[in-house]
Amino acid sequence: MGRPAPEELVRHVPYTVNGGETGVTDLLALPEPPDAIFAANNKLAAGVIRVLFERGLESGQIGVTSLGGLPLVTWQPRGIQVWHLPARDLGTEAAKVLLERIQGETTPPRTIVLDTLTSDDQDGYDRID
Repeated sequence: MGRPAPEELVRHVPYTVNGGETGVTDLLALPEPPDAIFAANNKLAAGVIRVLFERGLESGQIGVTSLGGLPLVTWQPRGIQVWHLPARDLGTEAAKVLLERIQGETTPPRTIVLDTLTSDDQDGYDRID
């Protein structure tokens, strides 16, 4: 499932638009800035995208992936990929596991895989299995 990001490329910022702006500004100031950014939520992504556009960076120069449904997909610039999490399904599965534990079940930890949708370059949404 990939590898951990180098610690020097990880920024711990508030989950806000300003946090995204702060984090990406710091990353772009590195001697070797990253060629892609992963934003953990839509607000961070909005801040990242704002800074990239203010600096005149275009898609292809730096990739951006965001986790969560972006209300900004209506103006989503090309080159931005958005992963839409099935919030209702996540909540349902979490509630099931919690109820099992409350009822005394002691099953070993397990992995639950849910379908995810991605929007890539405004071409609509594709189901990721």
